[in-house]
Amino acid sequence: MYPTNAEIESIFGELSKVPSGCIAFLNHVDDGVKWEITGQNSLSGHWTSKSEFMNTVWLPIIKLIAEPGPILEIASPERMMRNEDGWVAIELKTKDTRTKTPIMPSISPLAIQTFIEDHPMVQGLRQSGKFIEYRGYGDYPHHLRERNLCRPSHWPGNDTHPTICICRSGWGNLIEILYFGGHVSGYPGIVHGGLLATILDEGLGWCCFPSLPGGAGATVTLDVRYLSPLPTDSFAVLKAETKDVVGRKEWVEGHIDTLPENGEPTVVAEARALFVAPRNGNPPGV
Repeated sequence: MYPTNAEIESIFGELSKVPSGCIAFLNHVDDGVKWEITGQNSLSGHWTSKSEFMNTVWLPIIKLIAEPGPILEIASPERMMRNEDGWVAIELKTKDTRTKTPIMPSISPLAIQTFIEDHPMVQGLRQSGKFIEYRGYGDYPHHLRERNLCRPSHWPGNDTHPTICICRSGWGNLIEILYFGGHVSGYPGIVHGGLLATILDEGLGWCCFPSLPGGAGATVTLDVRYLSPLPTDSFAVLKAETKDVVGRKEWVEGHIDTLPENGEPTVVAEARALFVAPRNGNPPGV
């Protein structure tokens, strides 16, 4: 027997009560209940249990919200939808909710570089002898670099730093270490999903371009799945790998993970892409 609409409204109505409303709401939910946030943004995704949803989405967001905490209310009760299988779709909106994360860079370029240089993953890659290393856009022609969207200094406050790219010898694999500052949010305190898609497009492209005719290509398809929010003012790592090459076409897969100093990383977003080299061997506009 599924809850009535009135009972559902009462349960979701707990979210508007602070400071304990969110806890009361979650106490109504069994651990085996499936969760879904729709849309194409950094919070979208599917979760198979309450604990998974709590650990990957809810708790990271709560840490970013100022007192008294998140206040959510039902946007349009009359638009609630449900089906015979028990699924309920309900639209929520925030009210008087703000982030406690300052929207400004909180770490110096030197501190960014020191963190990356000292990170165990970076040191391990360097010591393996299987990778070559270069700086993003370090050898890009000046007249093109100044007009490039992904050039680091293009972002306000120099907020996105593709500081190190490490590629497996012979190409086909790429690892890019990044820092996202405070001016790149969509939802306050969360890195904009569109920026993550741009970084994935760029990283997957750099992974495959060296093996394409002419050393360049154009994105034909890019499929991005957002799995977990990435806080601003945080480090991340992009990993990409070529899966297949047929003539002028190349298929690449990759993902962006958090880069904690200690502990296990969390997958933020993953992508698949198809790139095609121009017929004349030169990228458009060159």
